[in-house]
Amino acid sequence: MMDDDLMLYRGDAQRADALAKMKSVGVDAVRVTVLWSVLGERTDAKYAAGSRNLDDPKFYPRGNWVRYDNFVRDAYQAGIVPYLDVTGPGPAYAHQRAPSAKDQKTWKPKAKLFGQFVQAVGTRYSGTYRAPGSHGSRLPKVALWSLWNEPNQPGWLEPQFAGGIPVAPTLYRQLFASGRAALETTGHGSDVIMGGETAPIGADSGGKRSPMAPKQFIRELFCLGPDGQPYSGSAASRRHCSDLDSIGQLRMNAWAHHPYTKKRPPTEPDPNPEDITIANIQDVADVLDQAAKGGHLASGLPIVSSEFGYQTNPPNPFAGLSQEDQATRINIGDHLAFNNPRVMGQTQFELRDAPPDRKQRKGSRLYWRTFQSGLFTLGGDAKPSLAAYAMPLDVNPGPPDPASGQGTVKVWGQLRFRPRGIVDQVQMQFRLEGGTAWVNVGAPVAVTNPLGFYEAQEPAPFAGIWRAAWVGADPPYVFVSREAHAGS
Repeated sequence: MMDDDLMLYRGDAQRADALAKMKSVGVDAVRVTVLWSVLGERTDAKYAAGSRNLDDPKFYPRGNWVRYDNFVRDAYQAGIVPYLDVTGPGPAYAHQRAPSAKDQKTWKPKAKLFGQFVQAVGTRYSGTYRAPGSHGSRLPKVALWSLWNEPNQPGWLEPQFAGGIPVAPTLYRQLFASGRAALETTGHGSDVIMGGETAPIGADSGGKRSPMAPKQFIRELFCLGPDGQPYSGSAASRRHCSDLDSIGQLRMNAWAHHPYTKKRPPTEPDPNPEDITIANIQDVADVLDQAAKGGHLASGLPIVSSEFGYQTNPPNPFAGLSQEDQATRINIGDHLAFNNPRVMGQTQFELRDAPPDRKQRKGSRLYWRTFQSGLFTLGGDAKPSLAAYAMPLDVNPGPPDPASGQGTVKVWGQLRFRPRGIVDQVQMQFRLEGGTAWVNVGAPVAVTNPLGFYEAQEPAPFAGIWRAAWVGADPPYVFVSREAHAGS
């Protein structure tokens, strides 16, 4: 799961409560963005005065670290793995001069300085670092990382294009290589270090602030043209493809991607074939495999869906679905991710709806530009998606029974809220449309998968509504999934 607001910016008590809620519904890891600009606050004057040891955690004010230190400690205390996405934008000195003030925040970050910043973060969370004021205790080690966030979006990295030539992939190539080297230097060489964190949707205008489609971004990162063939000559020179020879292999353990569909169903691809949502997430694997042929990337790289979710109305009247549709769609997205053997993780964004932007006119589109994709409302009320997340269920029409000719349904689900690695069971239940009585169908389904996944085929002679029920000897004692029609 990911919820920076609750993990980093609402204080210790709200973070602890949020982590407890996350653990209760089966969260294994929590991703947070370690923002260079946040840790680098109040360092511009220090840097200008000649203090250039950006690779030392002590360069950054002690108070800037507190939220991250507390998150790492509290996550482990809750039995959850901390996942740090170390990313720009950085402080002013970390960027080259932009052509306008509007572009300065994300303009051409300096890869060498980023590497030094990552080295400071890697040192602090190496498992051997004793933070000042910690009475000699070591901070826990972090072993799950990614480098940069949405490098194919101008809000995180500029320019995206210059003169029609993709620039952001060239910048990111150097940023990743520098950050990866820094993590290796600080004892994280055997950790999981992911690249990408790419956004799903691009644009075709080719300007400095035009978001780049993820397929194009990945190809250009590895100097491949639209046909998948390596660039040569002046095309290669303009893209600094010789960097790949000097860097060698971009040593990633996985590629992280954000396969949002906006308001489209999870099964409906975006019209632009260069975009990648959960509906066509296999395309990430395909373009990575193309790139791996050049030797600059490991073959068969896993994929992590590291942000996914749907906003709801209420409260967001501009970008939201009904709360019931949100519950349905996150479960279908879970099933699609499960069906792809290259996808090793699926991330819900976020636990609780973010507050609106109260600097904007109340009720306007800008007022609601923050995300309302939580499992809880801002006021703390559970949405239907809370139960759907804890106990995913997807039901689809199956083939006719060969003996009776009657219809069947194929059921997929997960007991995400249950402890990992135990043998469990779940009972499928059915009721007629408009009815109130639930009837057990078939024998209980054994759940032997260590992550709690199960699949079954059940008789379905009548159209109606399905759910899964779990009954156990320990809390919560009884838990039922969302209600699902076959195919929804």
